[in-house]
Amino acid sequence: MRPQLALSFGASVLLAGCSAIVDHFSFADLMDGGGLDAEVTQDAGLVDSGSVVDAGSDAGVVDAAVADAGPADAGPGDPCDTLDCPWGCTVGACVEPQHVEVGGRHSCVVLSTGLTRCWGKNTDGQLGDGSFADSSSPVLLTGLPMHRSLSLGGGHSCAVRPSGETLCWGLNIVGQLGDGSVENANTPQLISGLASADVVSAGSFHTCAVLRSGAVRCWGQNDKGALGNGTTTGTFAPNPDPVAVMDMSDAVSVTSGSGFSCALRSGRTVSCWGWNEWGQLGDGTSAAMSTTPTDVVGLSGVDQVVAGGWHACARVGGAVRCWGRNDSGQLGTTLFGAVEREPVVVSGLSDAIDIAAGAAHTCALRATGQVVCWGANDLGQIGDGTDVDPRPTRREVVGLAVIEDIGSLGNHTCAVGGGEVWCWGANDFGQLGTDAAVVGSSNEPLRVMP
Repeated sequence: MRPQLALSFGASVLLAGCSAIVDHFSFADLMDGGGLDAEVTQDAGLVDSGSVVDAGSDAGVVDAAVADAGPADAGPGDPCDTLDCPWGCTVGACVEPQHVEVGGRHSCVVLSTGLTRCWGKNTDGQLGDGSFADSSSPVLLTGLPMHRSLSLGGGHSCAVRPSGETLCWGLNIVGQLGDGSVENANTPQLISGLASADVVSAGSFHTCAVLRSGAVRCWGQNDKGALGNGTTTGTFAPNPDPVAVMDMSDAVSVTSGSGFSCALRSGRTVSCWGWNEWGQLGDGTSAAMSTTPTDVVGLSGVDQVVAGGWHACARVGGAVRCWGRNDSGQLGTTLFGAVEREPVVVSGLSDAIDIAAGAAHTCALRATGQVVCWGANDLGQIGDGTDVDPRPTRREVVGLAVIEDIGSLGNHTCAVGGGEVWCWGANDFGQLGTDAAVVGSSNEPLRVMP
């Protein structure tokens, strides 16, 4: 997903890719199902990647050196008795949220103990709590007390253990869990033969991981060449076993969107592969797809790359450049509507330290701790307190203090700062974490209720 700030429990600071989700304009048709042709399947994947019946990544890096089974029991004289700790208390100190990941319709936060709590849609098991029940308040991710990389996709989630083992859970109709099956799973499933991963990125219906060697492996849907192995398969043909991305041995991070992926390479350039109908590969061509990596033109010195629905963005120092589909202003230029097949500069932004991409909106964390967003705002994705849609130039998210981490995907965004988690945008499955009956979207941040 994106480079993460150092965490208090000893996190690695790595560059990681963020996964994102679907066509903003097809959401209404896809929420309750609809046609399942190749294009619609990709559309559904980015917002929700729902099951066939319900068809309609930032891979954050968290290297938890210390993980507890849970908050310590408060006994007589326990310092926890005197503390107000919304996320729990352990060894006389409040448990703090450290890093947030966002999926199509679900969200997760990694705590200072190393534990992860998730909320939102769980129809396909994407919360990983052993149930299939949606939750508007955080529930514990089971079986993973420690992980070094976490990524949420359209309807599935994945993580890398400190050992390098990779696990996935949730929707699995085309093998995006990589466990050799097409069965959904509500607890993390180990991917055999993939024991040396550094970073994982869950996309719409596919997943990719960077190995310690710099090679990349991908699995899941491949009708648009998203696996990068020089082949394509049918729309619903499962590819549940990881395959090698061709000509890739120096990847630092990977980010996966709707039918395409991009890798940040050790030379600080970016290469992408997969679907290219709207220029999301950034290679300057009008080819419909590329089944092998192709270089994004005009980029050097890249610090971070993130994939959205059908667009992608790169951070070079504090500047941000984006490419691909721009019908909602998600590329952040003063003019919008046209496809941009090469990177364009986001207007007036020079101090970004983190970026995150949703289905048709994009956000940046500035060095001041301020968050700005641009693009689609029909569901409050921009967080500026208005219903003006679209917002092609950056707008400040209202009501936030100093923010430390952000995550976007689908039609909502979350942020961590000051010991709290805030989310805004779509909330049809409780993905804003307000611990209440599912309510409508919010155009300003709401505090996640642990």
